[in-house]
Order: sequence, then structure tokens, then C-alpha cells
Amino acid sequence: MSKPKILLCFENSDLRKKAPDFDFIACMPEEYPVAELTSYTKLEELTVERMREIEDGITRTLDENPDIDGIFNDLDIEILLLSAVLEKYPKKLNVKLPSYENIFLCKNKYYSRLHDRNPINFTYLDIFAEDWDKNLPQFPFYFKPTDLIMSMFQYVIRDRSQLEEVIHKLRQELPSFNREYKYFHERYLDLEKYPLATRHIMLCEELVQDAQQISWEGWADDNGE
Repeated sequence: MSKPKILLCFENSDLRKKAPDFDFIACMPEEYPVAELTSYTKLEELTVERMREIEDGITRTLDENPDIDGIFNDLDIEILLLSAVLEKYPKKLNVKLPSYENIFLCKNKYYSRLHDRNPINFTYLDIFAEDWDKNLPQFPFYFKPTDLIMSMFQYVIRDRSQLEEVIHKLRQELPSFNREYKYFHERYLDLEKYPLATRHIMLCEELVQDAQQISWEGWADDNGE
């Protein structure tokens, strides 16, 4: 009996070791540079040509493996890339994936807040706009990018002086860290419907204190229970 064929966006050697009963088909031969996400080591390699290479790699792998049985994604960026290409892939496959728009809404912290039933107070700052402070909330507030992982560039902002210092840093560094998302949003997302998707915005959230943080997947309290 043949092994089920599972599509990967990037190579994942650790997964192959843990799940030997599956035949993993990687669209890209190298692993995603997770370890370098907090530095510029690999980020400068994410050129437009590189991102087109990823798109072509996914399409080519699908053409060569039309009988895949499933898809595995370890990182948010992987499901975003695969949903983008699969949404416009002309051939019928045995697997289905959520639309690029739905993946975007789950991933983007600002637009997902707009769909919350009872959200905490929130707004955004467009850090490159001339009137970047027009939506400035009351201090203190929590400040974070809309589409990054590993808690990168997240701050508790307590006054305007600190905010201006952080904004200066973000203007220099943030565009290098979310360029993948901007590229694919421009190509696959309805920007009339989501005009802030390709802007360098930061989410401002009410600072919640003395509360327990939980998630749908499960959680542990301070006692480890």
C-alpha cells in the first residue's frame, strides 16, 4: 500500500522524521528560514524574483503531483502561499483549501479584529502616513504589527515619546520583515475591499491587565493546570 502524499510548501526534515508513514512532497527544496526571522540574514533574499520562484515551485509541484492526498502547513506564511496559488490553479485536485481571503482574515490582526463579536478597544496607526497619529488611542496601549509572528516588534506604549521612538525604528525595519505578505496581497487580495492590507500599519489595542490568557486550542493557568 502506497503512502498518502502530503504537500508541503517548504522542506521540513523534522516532520519527515516524526511522520515516516507519509510521503511528503515539498514545493521548495529548502526549509523556511525560521531561525533567521529576527535578523536580516535571509530577509534580503526575499526579492520579487524569489517570491515568483516560490509561486512557480508550487505550481510545478502540483502539475507533477495531481494526486496529492493532503496538505500540511507548519507556518502561517505557508498556508498563505499555498492558498494563493491553489485559488487560481486551473486543475481539479483531491484536496481543498480555504480561500486566500479567508486565510488573510484569520491571519491579519487588524481585519480579524473587525470581525470579532465583542472586541477590546482597538485602532491602527499607518506609520508612513503624514498624519500617522490621527488615530492615536489613549496611553497606555499594546502596539503590534498586523501580520508577523514570534511577537516581533510588539510593545507596550506608555507615552508619546516612547511611541515616536518606536515609530522611527519601525519605519527603518518593518518593511523588510513583511514584504512577502505585501507582495502576495497585491497579487491575490481585493485591495478595494481591504485597502490597508498593503500599508505598513500597526495595531493598537487596549492594554488588558490582570486577566487570564486562553486559546481555543487549550491553555494552562499559573499552576500549570
